[in-house]
Amino acid sequence: RFKIMNIDHMAFMDDKTLFPQSPFPFKDRSNLLHQMTTRYDSYLTSELPISKEIIEQKTALQVLSNLLTGPMTYLILFCAIYFGSDVLVRDRRNQTILQGIPLSWYRLINLKTFVAFSYTMLVLFALFIAGMAALTFQNGFGYFGMQIPTLVPGNEFDFMDLEIISIGKFLLLAMGFIPILVYLFIRINMVLSLVLTNEWLVLLVSSLILFSERIYFTREL
Repeated sequence: RFKIMNIDHMAFMDDKTLFPQSPFPFKDRSNLLHQMTTRYDSYLTSELPISKEIIEQKTALQVLSNLLTGPMTYLILFCAIYFGSDVLVRDRRNQTILQGIPLSWYRLINLKTFVAFSYTMLVLFALFIAGMAALTFQNGFGYFGMQIPTLVPGNEFDFMDLEIISIGKFLLLAMGFIPILVYLFIRINMVLSLVLTNEWLVLLVSSLILFSERIYFTREL
């Protein structure tokens, strides 16, 4: 069995179809292999019933956790930016309507922030329920006790290491941070709306802030 596992590992590391555009394909394959073996080891020690859908990570909870560690987080925050980009700017076209509202500008900004935040979270929650229902119908819901590998700070030899946590704990942490980030970007939109006079400029600048790491960061440096 040890030889078979070694051959499988070598074949995996030599697979040129994995990460063909990566500047460090061997390192990426090694990290992926480490994650896979760590996850499979957790299946062997788990008391939960393991199905084909769980092994292939097709259950609703597994798909959700994988999406939250990928580009989906950017999409969620972009929704917050988009929904809040014209909240204050369009008031300049309807100043006569606002003149009769007995609210200070600071309270008005807080009120509009709350409305934009509530609307964004409501839309995201509706999409979340619809997506989870469709995935559950196709491949099952999964188990909150399933273990998944996550990156944590390493030691003096490795900057990052893998730690096993349950999907329930991971989603609890993610669902705690997402509303905070959504609120933060909505407030950034409000600040930009006080300076800029066009909702498209607000959308552009906020999007640049969101994707700024993608602009300057490169793995070659």
